Amino acid sequence: MSRALPAQQLAELLSTALAGACEDADRGAKLGNIHYNRSRNFLRHLTAGFRAVYSKADGFNVFAGGDHDNRRDFNRNEYLYDLSVYECGRVPEGYWGAGLSYVRRAVWQVESEFERTRRAAMADFNKLVLGSGDNKLFVCSRTKSEEAFLEPLGFPAAHATGRVYAAVLPHPAKWKTTSPFVHLWQWGGDEINGVKSWGRLD
Repeated sequence: MSRALPAQQLAELLSTALAGACEDADRGAKLGNIHYNRSRNFLRHLTAGFRAVYSKADGFNVFAGGDHDNRRDFNRNEYLYDLSVYECGRVPEGYWGAGLSYVRRAVWQVESEFERTRRAAMADFNKLVLGSGDNKLFVCSRTKSEEAFLEPLGFPAAHATGRVYAAVLPHPAKWKTTSPFVHLWQWGGDEINGVKSWGRLD
C-alpha cells in the first residue's frame, strides 16, 4: 500500500522536528557533543513525525538509530539509513518461518550530514543512490550558497530512483541563537538551459 507525502507536508514534518530539537535541553560537556546530540534530537523528532504518517497498523515500519521500536521484529534499530520507512509484512502461517517480518518496499530513505563540506555531503548522499526507495531525503547544513553546495550532489541525484529531496537547515551550532528554518529542495524541480537542477520548493 503506497501513501504519498506531499512536499508541503514533508516541509512541515522537517520544521516541526527542528523546532522540537531547538526546544530540547542540551546534553554534553563539549561543543562537539552538544551539536551531535542536537542532531540526534532532530532525528528523533523527525522519526516521530514520519511514524505519525506511516503507522504499523497500515503496514509500515519506521527505523532510526537509537530507536528500539522495531528491534523485536527485525533485530535492529537502524536499517541502512539514518532514518528509513519500509512497507513490511510477515511470513504467513503454514510456511516455514511463519511470523518472521520482512521488507516489501522501501518508501523513504533519509540521510543527514551536518558537516559543512562538499566531501562529507557527497559521502552520505551517495548512500541514497544505492537504495531503491520511492523517496530519498538528504538533510544538510546551510552554507553561504545553498545552490553551490547542492550543485555537485546533482550528479549522483541524476542516477537515483524515485523522488530526491534535500532539506537545508542551520548548523546545529546555531539552533539556539537563530530562528529555525528549513529550505526544502527537490532534484529536477527546475531546468536551466534544458538541464535538470535543484528546485527550491518553499
